[in-house]
Amino acid sequence: MSTIVSGNAARLQLEGLGGIFGESYASKEQVFKKYFELRTSKKAAETLLMHESTKQALTKTEADSISFDVMGQGASPTWSHTVIGLGLRVSEEALEDDLYSVLNKGAKMLGESIQDKECQMAADVLNNAFDTGVVMQGGNGLNLCSTAQLQGPNNTATYSNRLTTDADLSEASLEALMIQIANAVDSRGKFIRLSSSGLVIAPANMFNAHRIIKSTLRSGTAENDANAIKDMGLLSGDSIVDNYLTDADAWFVTTDADDGLIHYTRRAERFMKDMGWESGVEKFKGDKRLSVGWGDPRGIYGTQGA
Repeated sequence: MSTIVSGNAARLQLEGLGGIFGESYASKEQVFKKYFELRTSKKAAETLLMHESTKQALTKTEADSISFDVMGQGASPTWSHTVIGLGLRVSEEALEDDLYSVLNKGAKMLGESIQDKECQMAADVLNNAFDTGVVMQGGNGLNLCSTAQLQGPNNTATYSNRLTTDADLSEASLEALMIQIANAVDSRGKFIRLSSSGLVIAPANMFNAHRIIKSTLRSGTAENDANAIKDMGLLSGDSIVDNYLTDADAWFVTTDADDGLIHYTRRAERFMKDMGWESGVEKFKGDKRLSVGWGDPRGIYGTQGA
């Protein structure tokens, strides 16, 4: 195991340094918290059940018996928690001779590393949204954004939570995806009137997105038409820019469907240290136990761009 000793930190023992940079930066908000539902867990794993709704009511003629329905059960997506963590080993001599207390900031640096990994894990749910090989344990066997999502356990019909024709972000493509969302149906084919709530994008799209959803008039045209998306209040707040999205062209729209993208915290961040009295090496440790995934794919619609 690697240990930080005096020789690794020799410059921290020199007086007169004008400053030290690079070891830590101001903490920033974890953006995934804007588009994931955050839950806590007290179990080894969390499982959701896809339960079928009732079908549309039938017309009943006078004196005839009413029709009865049967509801089925479907997929059971499962969140199996993962531990993420990192540690540091520092000799007591290196700690003693550190004139700038950089090495004593170990817990803060470890915390930043844990949060960075957590952000990456959450964003990877979207990064892998179009990969048919990435599915939820116990789920319906399909990737997050698919053109062939199963409506329900007893319904062979399918729906798409992927833009019908992949396209880069534009006023027209955003409107097309929002129309798909507005036409969403439940497991028995009944309209559920989903609402679009947030636009999730990579940094390369942040200026384009702002013009599309914030302009008073239509963006990029000479027409004097109103910006329908803004005027109708179809997206709440600003676009959500996630630096951890790897495809600059991919973009997503979240909805108000229940049990969509879910982040479980099984054990919150914790930090510990231990001094090995035989070796004089102090050990710092930080870790967290969590899981990320999705239940109802209707919680997010997307496209990987043109």
